[in-house]
Amino acid sequence: MASLLALDRSNSILSLVSNAWAGFGAAFGSLVLFSLYKHNLTHKAAIAGIVSGAATVLFWIYAPVLADGKALSSLMYEMIPGFIVSSVVIWVTSALDTDPCKKTVDTFHEAGRVLAEQK
Repeated sequence: MASLLALDRSNSILSLVSNAWAGFGAAFGSLVLFSLYKHNLTHKAAIAGIVSGAATVLFWIYAPVLADGKALSSLMYEMIPGFIVSSVVIWVTSALDTDPCKKTVDTFHEAGRVLAEQK
């Protein structure tokens, strides 16, 4: 995928790096925050959040949906909607999925206790 993006001669180094950071931020940013604060985060929700965040960024950058044929990235930096979509998908998928096993939840709470003790 990265090789195909790099072959586009109209892209500058700055736009490629900007797109990469948008993809990383949208795919993994919300997941990192949810994994720190949500004890019932599931594997399915994590994967769904990564995929939806990355797909939103790609759509936002490359889909010519505006009247003049421009992409939505001309209106707003693509990381913002990607982060929002990823967060919503993680939240909804976790709510609809079964809770993780007791060992996972216990490990989450134990890590929280250890961090609280270190303060």
